[in-house]
Amino acid sequence: MPVARRGHDDDDEGKRLFRVSASDTLSQVASITLGGVSLAQGEIIQIHSMKRSGVRLVSDTDDDDRDEHRYKRFTVGPGEAVSRATDFADNVGTGVCPLRAR
Repeated sequence: MPVARRGHDDDDEGKRLFRVSASDTLSQVASITLGGVSLAQGEIIQIHSMKRSGVRLVSDTDDDDRDEHRYKRFTVGPGEAVSRATDFADNVGTGVCPLRAR
């Protein structure tokens, strides 16, 4: 789910904030990942689109504003901004984070 930041227009720079969320009607979600990096339910992440393929964890803190929440920063290649949720029955669901192409 996209998250807005006051005073910032990150979408123009190819960066957006997202709140991680996954649910299952029959069982609990066991894990959520982006490019193999574990994410927590409700965690806020920043994704920056790049032309180079792959998903990279760049940083796990917010160095710019101490008043805002801390979040993990990722760079992702074209079409790779896809989170993956797995439940305890090993069912897998995916969600695409909408990013503007760079």
